[in-house]
Amino acid sequence: MPSVFATRFNENASPRLRAILGEAVAISRGASSTSGVTATWLSEGSEIQTQTQMGVKTSFIDREWVIPKANYLIGGSAVTPTAGDRLTDADGTVWELMAQPNMPAVEPYGGGLQWLLRTKRIASA
Repeated sequence: MPSVFATRFNENASPRLRAILGEAVAISRGASSTSGVTATWLSEGSEIQTQTQMGVKTSFIDREWVIPKANYLIGGSAVTPTAGDRLTDADGTVWELMAQPNMPAVEPYGGGLQWLLRTKRIASA
């Protein structure tokens, strides 16, 4: 049985450290994927509500990721991220690139050396 310290560390400190230091993610587009890419995330937890043409509201949790452009590889080649690409984080949670109200899914970041990726959580481990 884990100690109280270990349990609290895993619940509180571990996610914060991964946000600051980065974590290994897998990038996938269709049937192609690349694993072991280090990504950091800037913000998480905003609940975004949208409305469909049928009037039904949907909501999801978003997260903004930062990945160096040279590391965004599909099939061994550096590519430009596109809406619909997916990231699977160290916990097994799947995030899909998606435009958000008044913001694109992808934009240059960090002096143009990185990608800022806006995602929504689509599956939790």
